[in-house]
Parts: sequence; structure tokens; C-alpha cells
Amino acid sequence: MIEGDLVRCVDWGSSEFEEVGVVVEYQTWEKVASVLIQSTGEVKRIPARNLQLIKRAPQNVEKLKKLKESS
Repeated sequence: MIEGDLVRCVDWGSSEFEEVGVVVEYQTWEKVASVLIQSTGEVKRIPARNLQLIKRAPQNVEKLKKLKESS
């Protein structure tokens, strides 16, 4: 996950993806993302295991293509 990606979030007590949000920050060493929740407008820190990628941000697609080409 990279900042700007659209994700679905699982709430703590549920097994269903209920909330939709945008990744604001992702800490790779913690595997925790700060997500701006669409319905409430608040930023929550959510473990990566509770997130599902919906769509990459356009600038992230280009960034990943360049990384692939350079390797």
C-alpha cells in the first residue's frame, strides 16, 4: 500500500469490510496504515491485515511501473 490508495477496512468486531477510506500514511515496519475514513472524515490507524486494496492512486501506478522497469 502507498499513500493515496483506496482501501476497504474491517472493523474490529466484524469479519466484513464495511468502511472505505484513503491511505494517508503507511508504516512498513509496523504494518499499520493511517486511513482517512470516507463516512466519518476521521483518520484511523488500522493494521494492514484489516485492509483490502480497492484501487491504486494513478500516481502510484506510474511509480510502480518505474520501479519494475528499473529492476
